[in-house]
Amino acid sequence: MILILSAALLGSAWASESKGTAKAPEQKYFRTQYTPAVTQVGVIPEGVFGFFDPGEDATFLLMVESKAKDLEYEVSVKDDSGREVYHIPRKKLENSFRVPGQPCGYYVVDTDIFANGKKAYSMQSAFAVNVPPAKRDPFFQMGFGVFADLIPGYKRIGVGSLVLRMRSLGIISPSNLNRSLEESVEGFMAHQKPFLDDPDFVLTHYVPCTLQAALRSKEEFKAGWPLISDRLLQLQMDYVRIIHERTKDRVREWTIGCEIPSNALSGAAGKTLCATWTEAMFNMMLRARMISRALKSVDPGIRIIVGGNNRQEFTDSIERIVLSDLVNDFDEYAIDGYTGNWDMRKGKHSIPELKLMDFYKAASDLSFSLGKGKVIRNDETGYAINYGARYDRGLAVEQADLTARTIIITRYAPVSRFELHKPSDIHWFKESCQDDARTLTTIWKPFRFWPEKKFYHIPLPGGAMYATASAELAFVQSLAEVKNGNIYSYLFRKPDGSVLITVWNIAEKQLFRCSFPEDTRAVNMYGRSIPVKDLTIGQSPVYITVKMNPEDAVAMMKKAVLANSPEFQCLADGSRILIRNFSDEPKVCRIQLPGRPEFEQTVAPDKVNVIEADVTEDGKLVAPDGRTYRIPLQKTQFFPIPKLKSKPVFDGSGSWLEGLPYGELNYPDDIRPQEALQPERCYFKTDFNPNGHNISARYWGAYDDEYFYLAVKVDDPVHQQRKTPAEQWKDDCLQFLLSHEDGTNSLTEPVRRPKSEYNFGLALSPQGPRLMKFLGNDRGLKNYPANVTRSGDTTFYEVAIPWNEVGGRVKRFGFVVFNNDWPTVERAPYYLAFSDGVVGQNDAKLKVVQYGD
Repeated sequence: MILILSAALLGSAWASESKGTAKAPEQKYFRTQYTPAVTQVGVIPEGVFGFFDPGEDATFLLMVESKAKDLEYEVSVKDDSGREVYHIPRKKLENSFRVPGQPCGYYVVDTDIFANGKKAYSMQSAFAVNVPPAKRDPFFQMGFGVFADLIPGYKRIGVGSLVLRMRSLGIISPSNLNRSLEESVEGFMAHQKPFLDDPDFVLTHYVPCTLQAALRSKEEFKAGWPLISDRLLQLQMDYVRIIHERTKDRVREWTIGCEIPSNALSGAAGKTLCATWTEAMFNMMLRARMISRALKSVDPGIRIIVGGNNRQEFTDSIERIVLSDLVNDFDEYAIDGYTGNWDMRKGKHSIPELKLMDFYKAASDLSFSLGKGKVIRNDETGYAINYGARYDRGLAVEQADLTARTIIITRYAPVSRFELHKPSDIHWFKESCQDDARTLTTIWKPFRFWPEKKFYHIPLPGGAMYATASAELAFVQSLAEVKNGNIYSYLFRKPDGSVLITVWNIAEKQLFRCSFPEDTRAVNMYGRSIPVKDLTIGQSPVYITVKMNPEDAVAMMKKAVLANSPEFQCLADGSRILIRNFSDEPKVCRIQLPGRPEFEQTVAPDKVNVIEADVTEDGKLVAPDGRTYRIPLQKTQFFPIPKLKSKPVFDGSGSWLEGLPYGELNYPDDIRPQEALQPERCYFKTDFNPNGHNISARYWGAYDDEYFYLAVKVDDPVHQQRKTPAEQWKDDCLQFLLSHEDGTNSLTEPVRRPKSEYNFGLALSPQGPRLMKFLGNDRGLKNYPANVTRSGDTTFYEVAIPWNEVGGRVKRFGFVVFNNDWPTVERAPYYLAFSDGVVGQNDAKLKVVQYGD
């Protein structure tokens, strides 16, 4: 039996007010099949692509593919706090249902399908409630992933400007080059007609300067022919002139863009792009110059935007060279504002607070130095999640958090446009709809009920987040940045004279007490109204509007952020409680531990207080002012090592390791720093670098009465070691650290944290193996037993450190494996990490050594 949806509502699904038993499934993905009786389910919100007005009933279409004769369904609707707001008890299947009107916010819909009396399928969906914006700010820009069908949706979420990103305008591939000019123009105009005909957006044309290697034959590419040609340039110029002539009354901006690092590095790795820095720079410079001059010669008032750099470290080198040559050919500078790993499925991802503002400031300084003013554009930023991500938790919610904070920081910075990459997408193949597949969509999850060709778009948490951000931040002016510790607050002046306050904590939830005025209005990241009394902040920003003098509002928040910053930092390791008092006076606090009576403790100032106590679960510290602080039970990471019964021989065979336990380090989880995981950097095997290699390592540890032993086998096809012993960590090298740290320094500041001098590096140089001690009065090369050998793609490190040279048996240990495969790169861009605490030395983060028999 296949129930096909209908736009007409065939029955009412109104239910009683009583609470039901349907609960959100605990599964990893937004859909789960329990039995083969139901093979496919769709729960599709109507409205404006899942957005509804406050108080408007939310209607859903229900599609089920099944041959079962008896089908039932049950629905539970929850708001973003997890509170159930509506429930449909289990009943006979219908092809539609409705949810009574709700206030502004984001709502997750859990639907269970039963076949012949048994639960067969669970499906999550969602809808959002917002007030349609009366006026949309061009700051909120979309381009990649924009489809004409979704125009009403873009208006609904507050998009004010669109970039007409049709890649063929850049003649980037053989298919573009071999198409006639007339065919290209007509195809472009037909594709962009819905946008050109709609007067509600500020429009920008986009010419990508990427060129695919396939523009040349394999033989030509191998021989070094440039990808650009006179034929391509002539077609490019004719194409641009005609498009400008036909659209000049509607489109007054042209962006000419190129991620030069991606074109150079992706090409070099995957042979899909130009493959060299100088050619990538040349392609960008030449086309930007020619297109700009052609447009300006016939239309001096046209605005030209140039740029696309997606790696901050090239701002003052590569970008400055190219832009200096183009200084008379553009009006505004743009970047692609990525600061690290944007694929949230793989390894650690970047948070905007760390480097985004620095990127903006560097780009702004470059623009200003070239006479273009301080204001720049961010033409692309986004985070990827897995397609199957749930709507109520996990990566989709984290994506919304990070994007909201990115938008706020960008709105405060000297940035005129922010383009989110992407609002939605169209997945033509089932492979791209697999639950673990990467999807770069933030506003809607694209959904198909196979084999239907129609695409549906279901609001992700990022959809409600974006609609709220565009409403709250429309046409605001930057006022102040206030931050302390993990608390961030940005203040803006609204057009009506009120002050908008944004605030969040990047690490954890906490109470945020502040004496806001009586008429203060506050909403959470999804637009749901929240009280400001006993306000809770966390990784999701909140928006607070106050009617105050701007200077008074800034002073209020500076005081509040400082007052709400932690006065204590706590940690427990099983047998001790560590408490740091940041104030300048002793404080009597109450300590609450599960299973034992509360007790008082005087906590001395400006030091780590150690309290002996058996701790089996998280505890709580209650400060004199009533604030509470969690005492987290730290999960100690151990490094168990066996005792050897005979002396090993370091001959490269590894025979002494037979029977010993080992561990492994792999991509992406053990790669540091997280910026290295940015796919465009092409350090690893990804779709950006299909011929790449993912470094890995296997390691062993052991000891006897005289030595500590370490062996590491690294799978690395390219070995490079060119540096002096003191700097050998800049190329392929094993670096390890032995420490007597007992953990009491976990809460001390880095500048006051003691560092072990037993910091070693082992490398294979052209002259042979060398073991270097980096710190201490006896720093220098050591002749302790050690060897490094290469066999095929494997580097094998073996080393023994005498106990009497490191003050006896150590308590903690850690190591990293640096990797640098590139002769033109000065220092290793990443490393495999067995533990934190080696790079940027912090002995308290090393693993605790467990000595076996």
